[in-house]
Amino acid sequence: MKNTKIFRYHLVIAALLFVTVLALPMTSASFLSWSSKTELFFSNTSQLNEPIQPISEVRNIGIKLRYRPFLPETKIPLLNRLLSFGFKGLFAFIIQVKVHLSVENVPSWCTVSLAPTDVYADLSPEGYEANITLSVSVDKDAPAQPFTLTIKAHTDGYYNPLVGVQESEGVLTAQLMPGYVPLISVETPQSQIKTTTPGKSVVFPIKVTNYANYDTRIRFRITNVPRGWNVQSVPEVIVGSTAQGKENAETVTLTVLPPFTIGWHHEIETFMLEVTPERAYGELIQGSPLYIPLVVENRGFSTPGFEIVFLLIALLTITWFTKRRKF
Repeated sequence: MKNTKIFRYHLVIAALLFVTVLALPMTSASFLSWSSKTELFFSNTSQLNEPIQPISEVRNIGIKLRYRPFLPETKIPLLNRLLSFGFKGLFAFIIQVKVHLSVENVPSWCTVSLAPTDVYADLSPEGYEANITLSVSVDKDAPAQPFTLTIKAHTDGYYNPLVGVQESEGVLTAQLMPGYVPLISVETPQSQIKTTTPGKSVVFPIKVTNYANYDTRIRFRITNVPRGWNVQSVPEVIVGSTAQGKENAETVTLTVLPPFTIGWHHEIETFMLEVTPERAYGELIQGSPLYIPLVVENRGFSTPGFEIVFLLIALLTITWFTKRRKF
């Protein structure tokens, strides 16, 4: 019976306190003021580990918002109990504070959104939690290197002449990376068909343009070299990316030396140049190879090793004619 009377007494006092708090106008200063804490956490950190594929992917990252006010401690025990009782039983269901979420340090090639951007948290000492979704996408110009987004949650304060809750802010950083897109073009500034004679080499300039979003290593390989032919090319070259502010074109040369065996030659051969792009540094990511056909026609008479003999015969012939003229 005594406990029931005490409970009713507390209830009446808390209700009067509650009505008083609600009736008082908002102000910048309060008689009783307590602090608050706003925190942000990732729901699943594995969502940060995989690269975001440019254009084709929207990465949804789960974030947990946690807000908690802290009751003040006064020198009057009864007042502490009344505040705690009124706060837990009444204030938490009526008074709410606004939490505004935003994202900073967003690159020009990145698109982000938060859902929701505003949350109304209950003013409860047990705390309040909400789920937030951060959506991130990157375009084709996004460099394939890490970047950092800053997510902020600012909680407004609540103030009237009697009770006040201080504002607070939570900050969370997300380090993400666009995926590497191995996109290149290969062209021959001159013709892909050339004619030569036995023993005389031909040179094909090969221009490679890197449209990937990171430095790209270009590997070259001739897939079929006929017997007697010799091909020399650059095994690989690293080409910069405009996404990183670098020159993105490079020209290499491929040299073909036809056969030089004795006799008449008339061969037409097609060489298939295989060009494969891959990420220059870090994780190995390789693109599909491109194939460029190069045609060489070798036509003419070849006399390897007989040049000195022919030269001696020519000199002897000239000497013989010269002597005959003298006589």
